[in-house]
Amino acid sequence: MKSIILANESYTEGQPSRLITLDRLCGVTLLERHLRTLKTCKIQRATIIVQNGTEITQAIAESRTASHAFTQAVEQEHAATACDDDGDILLIAGDYFIEQRLIDYLINMSKPGVLVDRNPSRETRDFVSRSTHASAGCAVVTGKTLRSLFQRGIHRWENILDSLISNDADAIFDIDAIPTYSHSIRRHRRSRWMKIVERNDLEVAHTWVIDGAQKGSLDLPAQVLHAPIENDLVSRLTATSITPNQITLITSVAAWIVTWGILSGFMWLSLVGAAFVGILDGLDGKLARAKLMTSKVGELEHLSDMLFEYSWWLSLGWVLGQGSVSSPAFMTAIGLVAVNFADTVIGVLFWLLLGRTHNRILDNYTRFELAVRKISGRRNIYVWILLLIGPFTGLEIALSACVWWGVVSIAVRGGRTLWFVLTRQAPSEFSF
Repeated sequence: MKSIILANESYTEGQPSRLITLDRLCGVTLLERHLRTLKTCKIQRATIIVQNGTEITQAIAESRTASHAFTQAVEQEHAATACDDDGDILLIAGDYFIEQRLIDYLINMSKPGVLVDRNPSRETRDFVSRSTHASAGCAVVTGKTLRSLFQRGIHRWENILDSLISNDADAIFDIDAIPTYSHSIRRHRRSRWMKIVERNDLEVAHTWVIDGAQKGSLDLPAQVLHAPIENDLVSRLTATSITPNQITLITSVAAWIVTWGILSGFMWLSLVGAAFVGILDGLDGKLARAKLMTSKVGELEHLSDMLFEYSWWLSLGWVLGQGSVSSPAFMTAIGLVAVNFADTVIGVLFWLLLGRTHNRILDNYTRFELAVRKISGRRNIYVWILLLIGPFTGLEIALSACVWWGVVSIAVRGGRTLWFVLTRQAPSEFSF
């Protein structure tokens, strides 16, 4: 599918489009964000309809995202040439903020149509009250229909929208029909859109982007301690040129420094460092989702996390056992690695056997699973057990406590997984 972005929505005679002149949204122009959204949605062809193409053409030339796709600017009087076939075309109003899930939903529908919002948010309600239709700023149109509109001199989004809805009232898709559960962030969240009229609108959209990057189904340390710090840091990092992959590299280096610190005898300082690594570890994914810069490298992060986490426990057991692989402390460390791995296997098996059928992971399958996830044996929980119990009992006993906590966790999660798979129980629907 090809796409067309209407850049003439907010055009003022003698002034370039808001697509490139407003303050940045998460560090990029509206145009760049639209192009990144299209790239993420696997749409490789984008045509931008403009009244004055000079500034847009320069912006395209400077865009790294545009270099990955066929992107061109076409002036308004030649817009019909952009519809040279009868295939479906994704049409985007350029001066709208539109979340990726809305675009994904629209292009996956089996017929052309307009996406509307009959239950708009408080921030968009004032705009909607002045508009004929609560449009989310995007539609899928046949090339033939769009070419006809352009040939008749209809180029503005509101006029195109009125024509589409009046000609085919059935081709209306409501945002409320989109499932609120998102597997990528593991929680329920209604997708957002907004027409960007002034810079204050960008500030609202920015808060939505940061909120939309926050995953659910977290353990207590990640939810209570990490999330507020991560969100503040991500909000600041979006305005910089720092990439998610760079954050991933920094996190990996910091994590292996923790391993070195433990082996060098700086155990307490290293455990404090491990707690900070927990915060860093959440930054790259959030930044990638906020800036629409997800990549294959980011998907491999979980393997890196597993390796450095196991190195922490084995290093701790090695030092506590005075370098003996047969010492009780090192055997305890191996036990912690084993329960960690077993928990990972349980999660994978649940997804393969049942979870993917319902697009839900074990961590949030029911309210009970979500409660267990908050306190079950995971890296953050283990680090805080060591930090809070270790000073009073000694690290060796605290390490044993981690193992037993992990054993109880996998017993509960494994038992629940077996029950769900045998009974084929569907997930509970609740907000989280």
